[in-house]
Amino acid sequence: MPPLPSPSPSPPASTAVLVIGAPASNAGKTTVTCGLIAAFAARGLDVRCYKCGPDFIDGMHHAAAVKAGQRIHAHRNGAGVIIDDDSSIPSIPPTRTANLDGWMQGSASAVRSTFHRHRLHSTPAHVCIIEGVMGLHDSRDGISDEGSTAQIAKILGAPVVLVVDASACARSVAATALGHATFDPQMRLGGVVANMIGGSKDGAHVRWIRDAVESASGVLRDCGTNEPAMFFGGLPRDKQCSIPERHLGLHMPDESEEATVEASRRFDRLVALMEENLDLDGILELGRTCSMPMPSLHGHSQIPMAIPTPISKAKTTQNRCRIGIADDAAFCFYYADNLHLLKQAGAELVPFSPLSSTHLPPNIDGLYFGGGYPELHAAELEKNESLRKDVLSFCNSGAAVFAECGGLMYLADTLIAGRDDPTPRKMCGVFKGLVVRMTRHCTMYYATIAITKENPVFYTKEQHDNLDNIGAEEHDNSNNIVGNSLLCRGQEFHYSEVVAEDKSPSYSTSPVFVTPEFPDAKPIPGGYAHRNTFASYLHFFFASKSRTTDPSSS
Repeated sequence: MPPLPSPSPSPPASTAVLVIGAPASNAGKTTVTCGLIAAFAARGLDVRCYKCGPDFIDGMHHAAAVKAGQRIHAHRNGAGVIIDDDSSIPSIPPTRTANLDGWMQGSASAVRSTFHRHRLHSTPAHVCIIEGVMGLHDSRDGISDEGSTAQIAKILGAPVVLVVDASACARSVAATALGHATFDPQMRLGGVVANMIGGSKDGAHVRWIRDAVESASGVLRDCGTNEPAMFFGGLPRDKQCSIPERHLGLHMPDESEEATVEASRRFDRLVALMEENLDLDGILELGRTCSMPMPSLHGHSQIPMAIPTPISKAKTTQNRCRIGIADDAAFCFYYADNLHLLKQAGAELVPFSPLSSTHLPPNIDGLYFGGGYPELHAAELEKNESLRKDVLSFCNSGAAVFAECGGLMYLADTLIAGRDDPTPRKMCGVFKGLVVRMTRHCTMYYATIAITKENPVFYTKEQHDNLDNIGAEEHDNSNNIVGNSLLCRGQEFHYSEVVAEDKSPSYSTSPVFVTPEFPDAKPIPGGYAHRNTFASYLHFFFASKSRTTDPSSS
């Protein structure tokens, strides 16, 4: 196929917005999403990536897809290889995927604000691609649409491209699409892609599916345009394009040199499949029917304020502190909004690697350990004794330290990584006697988090009420206060458990109370606190239920 021409940059008003959904998990959402990202980037388009829900790993594949598309575009145009360095956390580059979650963010305006901030990063994007979560209508419960892909599509006025596993059906693809379209008549279902088809793009299987979708045009329509939902083509089975999986989800695309090379080949093949089998022009035109207003850079104002309120009381956004951010293959799960809000509050984010840095960065005021895969690197983490000693000393000094999930495992006394590495590995020892062990059992749920007086990092209600020199209009978080606690939202997702604690711990075991989003769930104590160190299995969404300014109303 000859190289596709590079289009002229589109004005912000023509930004294409697409939501990629599916009837269920394992239908091919990530494959199709990454394929579209890479294919549009290969055309020279500026693509921004989003993920519905709380997932971290899919976003890493989005970033790899952007880079692969840029590389293909450069090769086709004889411009050499584009280097888009996504390793520098402080800049929060546009290739980092932003999470959109109607339940965790708490309001439609917060979702739109995150969307526009990411869309307008550096320069306005040509294409915004949003990968869905689970099934299109799956949500936090069986009644509402909160936390669902459909909810995000409605908030943004964006069309959904439904990816259907057609490996064992044909005409039923149209029936599946119709059911998803009519289940929520306010959600736009604009098109269908059949995945894992048999035969060629002109074969009987694809033709039957196309005929079925097109024959249903009288009832299978996009409620936003009142046009028939489009059939954009079918993708054949191709093992070269599949991403290997393990616990917590997909393998990361750049966790080793071999994996990086394999990912590059996979994206080359995936872009070719997209260009050969799907109507990419039609998909792009569908995205440009997004009904949400697209404010310009000049119309974009504020983003959600962080919850809880930042400890510093200064109103400027100049750097007021330096926070070390653990950033390597073992610790890489961070919400882009969390990092942005830390920067907005005046923090300079300084990356370091618990795997390879011999010492902590100089002159830092706090540490942030995200989640990741410490269990896969337990031996290397144990071997880096000088860094572990630095972390222990830093925590014992009373400096502020915040650790989520994998970060808790690293601050524990001992980590037992599992059958492949059954040797107990020494970690930082901040929480004496705390032993974490990998397990086959998965813990996964949304959670409402109540901050208690024993939490050294976040404010309680009393501390919030005693704040001075903060404008009430700027930091009005009253909706987050219940009883004597500040409330925020987050999620847990892990395959490990605490199997031992110190019998007489010198640390608190109830700095938060956690209420899982399950029927009849009761609050349970959670987390660990030592001086000004707080660690738990929770992934906090800092902007949850905060006061926001909706840029679309500007």
